[in-house]
Amino acid sequence: METTIFCGKGGVGKTLSAVSLASSLQGKVGIIDYDGGHSVKNTLGMEIEIIPNVVQPIRENLYAVVIESPVYKNITEAKEAGWKLNEYLEQFIGNLGIIPYADMLHEFFGVPTDIPTLQKFAVLVQTLAVMQQQDFDHIIIDVEPTAGLERLLSNANSTVRSLRNLKNKGTVFLTLLGAKWPDIAGYLKGDYIKNIDSYTSDIESAVQIIKNARYILVCTPERGPINQTFEVRAIIEAFGGKIYGYVVNNLRGEYHERQNIRVIEEQRLPFVCLKRNQEIHNRLEVLHPILLQTGKEISKIFEPA
Repeated sequence: METTIFCGKGGVGKTLSAVSLASSLQGKVGIIDYDGGHSVKNTLGMEIEIIPNVVQPIRENLYAVVIESPVYKNITEAKEAGWKLNEYLEQFIGNLGIIPYADMLHEFFGVPTDIPTLQKFAVLVQTLAVMQQQDFDHIIIDVEPTAGLERLLSNANSTVRSLRNLKNKGTVFLTLLGAKWPDIAGYLKGDYIKNIDSYTSDIESAVQIIKNARYILVCTPERGPINQTFEVRAIIEAFGGKIYGYVVNNLRGEYHERQNIRVIEEQRLPFVCLKRNQEIHNRLEVLHPILLQTGKEISKIFEPA
């Protein structure tokens, strides 16, 4: 399963680049909208409603999924509402089972936890597992701008460590919890820890997919967006990812653009420059051919030199 991740500052045509490549690939292709703006649907020119967190067929060989944080009651809210433990846990299906542990650490002990990001990451883990099972050939991921990408990559590593720590060193936590909530501590000591290997396996698989992905940095030919690609590149390389090239969108043919692009040329990585095309915003009937052609241009990044 070949995975490509498009990264960059907001508003530089990241989603357009991701959708274009997805539209041009052969085989079974899935595009994952991990960006909070959820603009994949509009870029595809879709009229159908996308159900969050469900892999949906769009056309022919193309599928899409919009990742959103699932809504749930935290453990304190559930207890106050009179829910039994199993009612609380029924909110977390499949790989979402990694969320209750973080929720309890936060609610009972005030451990700082970025639960919204963890929720989205858990859905991404589940989505990647489904796509592997369904034999997708290509996955394209449109991620959030710089800070969101950093949170994603950070969670990918820290979640595995947290689950392993609970299994190996969670005695103190469980003892403290057992004094107030014996039913919850009993569950964690039993079924939850038994399932940790399953959760961890799927998370580690997702982490490897993300780490081994082909990262493409997207920018416009202005100095600010270009400079921010270097910040993004540092985040990706610190995680262990590899940058395959650059997409420079929205060229107007102005002199300063050529000067700015020289900074990218100095990186000695493949890059493609895409001219501004207003037609893609004005005429729906020409959308697919433009996406197809743009995707073919972007795919040149992966061709042997």
